[in-house]
Amino acid sequence: MTALARLVALVLVVAGGVCVSGAPASAADDQVRVGSFNIDRDRGLQSWRGAVRKLRREVDVAGLQEVSSAAKRRFLASGDWGSYGRTPGRDENPVIWDRAEFSKVGGRAARIADRQGRLPASYATVVRLEHRESGQRYAVLNVHLIWGAVEDGRKVPGHRARYRYYVAQVRGLARAVADEQLKGGAEVLVVGDFNGDHAADRVARHDDLPAVRLGAHGLVSAWDSRADLPEGGGSSTVGAGYIDNVWSRQQAASVRALRLSGGQHHPVVATYEVVGANPAPTAP
Repeated sequence: MTALARLVALVLVVAGGVCVSGAPASAADDQVRVGSFNIDRDRGLQSWRGAVRKLRREVDVAGLQEVSSAAKRRFLASGDWGSYGRTPGRDENPVIWDRAEFSKVGGRAARIADRQGRLPASYATVVRLEHRESGQRYAVLNVHLIWGAVEDGRKVPGHRARYRYYVAQVRGLARAVADEQLKGGAEVLVVGDFNGDHAADRVARHDDLPAVRLGAHGLVSAWDSRADLPEGGGSSTVGAGYIDNVWSRQQAASVRALRLSGGQHHPVVATYEVVGANPAPTAP
């Protein structure tokens, strides 16, 4: 490619609002691209649909958070993409997938935290998908954990109730992961808005936070495929760091935050090799 051609290609990518680093937008046949994107719940329908369309070009399967209207849900259920979201409450957190790549074989809502005062019960969306080409099955869990509870890998002072609720969500998510592993027959992927900076969590390693709790079930963050997580980087648009995450038993081949804004978040996209062999049940 000539220098001029490279410049033109770069301009086109930036103009489209999806400038990325890391892996190319199209994955190889033996790879799967897994993402998570929280688009602000008050984003207008036209702008929201545009952001979803751009995300779809970069992923094969993803979790969305704060899908807050029937019109948005109808959009996700139409066309060449599948969508599943059955979490109760004001906002659904659906999993979406490219029907050309995956077929759905099951789904449920898993309660991860009970109601605590004014804070409602919290749920993970759980979808089981089969990769059409390889037969590999995935159990994808999508979550949206409470904000304002954790900062720099520890409890935010003065927010005891929110922190207690956050811990309950993390513990409940770990139980849901264990349930899916116990069933066997699928690689477990966890995606979502964790509202906690993974760069700090993996250093602090507090027993009640995701790095330790999910790590106890053999899951590693896609961000851990990078030796360094520079301060000021990550998926937050407001300086909160690496708050959106993808977890798997595999180390990610690549991980990147797209320069596509959902308001307070950029999407995170991780690329994994397709294993092609479904795991046996794993004891909790």
